[in-house]
Amino acid sequence: MTQTTSHKHFALIKTIQKIDVFKGFDGRDVQLLLKICRMMPFPAQTTIYAEGDPSLDMLILLRGEMSVRGPGGVEYARLGVGSPTGEMGMLTREPRSADVVATEDCTVLILERRFLDAGDGRLLSKIQQNVISILCGRLNETNALLQERTRELTALQRGDDDDELDDYDEFDDDDE
Repeated sequence: MTQTTSHKHFALIKTIQKIDVFKGFDGRDVQLLLKICRMMPFPAQTTIYAEGDPSLDMLILLRGEMSVRGPGGVEYARLGVGSPTGEMGMLTREPRSADVVATEDCTVLILERRFLDAGDGRLLSKIQQNVISILCGRLNETNALLQERTRELTALQRGDDDDELDDYDEFDDDDE
């Protein structure tokens, strides 16, 4: 390994250790991970995952940006560097629930479930624990957003009842 290659390898190890899915990975874990993963570039506007496809792997965005899209291209989320995607499907083996599209040129680290299944279970266990933590965080964010929207809707419903009656009175006056 040349000095430049060695420096890039070291930088990649440090980057991986900062990614939430790999939280708690020591140097040995990261070395093993790098042996079973592959890096892959995707040009902008490439559909990386399509809704309904089999979930055989997950990926971690190392460079660029991706969009998670539902039916009709509705954007659910934007993913930045360090974001995992496909982790739920990889663990549950359920088909992909959304499209994932590269919004700009990106590089991802792809981790296939079959390599985790073939190992001693240590990496899979760590990844599962970390994914559970990530999903719990997402669920908490969604719950907070739902509570906020429920309060807003309740306030609108209370305020609109009176306004609605006023609006009908105005229309009645115009008709006379």
